[in-house]
Amino acid sequence: MILQHLMLQHRDPDSALAVAYFAAPDAFPGLPRSKGQLKVKLLKVPSFEPYSAWALFEHEGSYRIRRIEWDHGMKLAKMPGTYGSEAELDASTAAALLSELASITIPAVQASKAWGLDGVSYAIAIGSFWCSSEFSWWSEPPAGWSELAAWYDRALAAFESALPVSTLRNPELQYRQP
Repeated sequence: MILQHLMLQHRDPDSALAVAYFAAPDAFPGLPRSKGQLKVKLLKVPSFEPYSAWALFEHEGSYRIRRIEWDHGMKLAKMPGTYGSEAELDASTAAALLSELASITIPAVQASKAWGLDGVSYAIAIGSFWCSSEFSWWSEPPAGWSELAAWYDRALAAFESALPVSTLRNPELQYRQP
């Protein structure tokens, strides 16, 4: 659902390209084409910071995590300000995270009680073309989803520990200094 909202909000060609990288992180042109099956994708879409997507791929028993970031606030001359990185994720860590995710039970239908203008949207997408699910929330998870939100935080920490420091968030680079 978050990707659909991004597609509606960012219709200019360069922004649409950045959103397409979030939809298909395996096709990000700055990295080799990912082999294997997409197991899970996490999205984080804050109002005033770069958007991020993490995708976990499995190929022949090994796992790779890919991070795509888009600094949607920076308008560049030709291309969207997107950045990608990829690293191997320990197979036992990946398997444990996927097993945990598969065991979480949450109510499928929730009435939204949140509203606001600024904040952070989160999403977890699992499955394939044949069978898939996406769970998304804005700022705070709905009632009954705290276990899923806690899993998101654990998975994100594991993914980030395997990946190199983000170009956009590396304090040594002072990327966004005026």
